[in-house]
Amino acid sequence: MTPRLLLLHGFLSGSAAFDGLRAMLGDEAVSLAPDLPGYGDAPGPKSPREYTLNLLADAIEPILALEQPTHVLGHSMGGIVALELARRHPGAFTRVGIAGLPIYESRSDALRYLHRRGTFYRMVLHSHRTSHLACEAMSASRWGWGILPPLVGRGQPRRHMEASVRHSQAAHEGALEGVIFAGLVAGLARETRSPVELLHGDRDPSAPVRRVETLATATGWGLTLVRGGRHQVVITQPDLAAAWVRERVLGDGAL
Repeated sequence: MTPRLLLLHGFLSGSAAFDGLRAMLGDEAVSLAPDLPGYGDAPGPKSPREYTLNLLADAIEPILALEQPTHVLGHSMGGIVALELARRHPGAFTRVGIAGLPIYESRSDALRYLHRRGTFYRMVLHSHRTSHLACEAMSASRWGWGILPPLVGRGQPRRHMEASVRHSQAAHEGALEGVIFAGLVAGLARETRSPVELLHGDRDPSAPVRRVETLATATGWGLTLVRGGRHQVVITQPDLAAAWVRERVLGDGAL
């Protein structure tokens, strides 16, 4: 039976994040890649305070009922959503895959880490409204596409870069404050019964690698570290990501 793989994108992203991976997997899996609420053309709440993990998981529930995926793979914030779905539906997924899992205890904890990562992170986190206005301007025009990919894209396909700025204000602020910085991962890990496989770049500036290693040790989850890999490795290295998916998420072998 062909596996059915649900793909969940992360913050400042979209379903286009998985274009390369889906092409590499071909007909090895039936892949489903929706836009999360507030991203792309997907409707979402108007208030950032309404943008919660429950809202994101609730939005995916109809897809689970209709498509009945056998596996789920989440990137970054999408990995947190994947854990929530696995918690809600014990035994529904043969395996859960997570690439670039961000583990933060609180907003202040996240800011202490991310402010040391460089100017781009400080600019994005300084003011949600201001940084989202930049996204809106970028989405509405093409003035920045000549400089944006070299500065922050690091090999990401243009289609994904364009999708990364198509989101609502509520999704921009709410995703960070209500999901990524909300200290949810530890509790979800305790309640998740499905087997989990992690993929993480050892030079990820957005998601602390030491915390992922500690979590993998505590839970017994599988962990594949990508040497020199950064946060978007599942997007920028689809061949490597596809090999990991084949062996660790869809199969039981070793890389």
